[in-house]
Amino acid sequence: GTVSYELTDLHGKLLNLSGKLKMAEKSRQDANDGINRLKELEQQYQGYEYYQKAVQRDGVPYHLISQALPQIESEINNILKFRMAIINNENDPNSI
Repeated sequence: GTVSYELTDLHGKLLNLSGKLKMAEKSRQDANDGINRLKELEQQYQGYEYYQKAVQRDGVPYHLISQALPQIESEINNILKFRMAIINNENDPNSI
């Protein structure tokens, strides 16, 4: 009797501990999965921050446009001056 009872009791405790171990392993795996997902999200967020900085008012496109705009304006002015010279010559009777 007593040995059989103790074996049954130990078997029950073993099953209980085995179940707790499985739950702990699952919790650990869930925690690791959560950490990995968090790392992925941090990388995505960092990429988004870089994108935001690039397209904001003082970002790269703004600086490129700011640098190119004076050259574009100058070229447009040259074209307009040339066009006005042609129009003025067409209207000038002495230009024939």
